[in-house]
Amino acid sequence: MIWKPVLKVGSTSMVNFFGKKIFGEEYAKSHKHGDLRKRLHERYWENPHRIGYLRSMAGEDLDGFFKFSFVRNPWHRLVSAHKTLMKRGPFGKQIIEQSKYEMGLPVPRIYEIMKGDRSFEAFVNFIKYKERNHTESVNGHWRTQVGVLELDSILKMKYDFIGRLENIQEDFPYVLNKLNLPEENLYKNNISPKYNWKEYYNTKLIDQVGEYYTRDIEEFDFKYY
Repeated sequence: MIWKPVLKVGSTSMVNFFGKKIFGEEYAKSHKHGDLRKRLHERYWENPHRIGYLRSMAGEDLDGFFKFSFVRNPWHRLVSAHKTLMKRGPFGKQIIEQSKYEMGLPVPRIYEIMKGDRSFEAFVNFIKYKERNHTESVNGHWRTQVGVLELDSILKMKYDFIGRLENIQEDFPYVLNKLNLPEENLYKNNISPKYNWKEYYNTKLIDQVGEYYTRDIEEFDFKYY
């Protein structure tokens, strides 16, 4: 398989799931999430184009691998990204080390640019109007999904299947079937208290986020509702 994860689209749950399936239950239980992520990252998704090149050089046909990913409604995904940010550093009670897979500005620098305003509106303003003035590497938690999946790159990646987090109950079993794995439920990690993501929006924010994620909306036919 070649799996390209998108942050804030069930990636933690899938790391744990595939970590157990590929490296075994005992290994998964005795190693931290970061270790599982690193091993999967190096072996299955470091860069689909690089993987394809190396395997073709070794005489392997990339078409023989099931290439897949999952995406999520961008309006909902951005609220989830905001909630994650609020748990970090001076805004939250929990200080979480930034993963090397996130890229982008260090979390303390984001707080500094936002000037202590922890509102969702300030966060949208930051990513839409300020972030690219300070870095070329957008944080993976809110980078466009088309960008993560390299759908607009010169070496456009061709996926066999792109599922939706909103349809995970139907789409994940399809992936398991293609990988010849027995069907089972995907255990959900990082469970947050239930919330209504639409309560974060007004008409202005709906439009601003829609403009920022224009390519995601076009490519995957997302709607706000």
